[in-house]
Amino acid sequence: GNEAREEIEKISAALQRMDSGAYGLCVMCGEPVGDSRLRAYPYADECIDCATIDEQIRARRNR
Repeated sequence: GNEAREEIEKISAALQRMDSGAYGLCVMCGEPVGDSRLRAYPYADECIDCATIDEQIRARRNR
């Protein structure tokens, strides 16, 4: 379904970041995503701070 497709896209993007040397760095601020976050979400592309801000923006938009 749609969730599986989204996960495949996230994994593909993570593989591209690995190839370019950007894996593990936040796409928003450039800081490290963090080992524990990457262990939990290997395809994470935002540090926890940027992910939290992004989530707050999305929540406001969906009100």
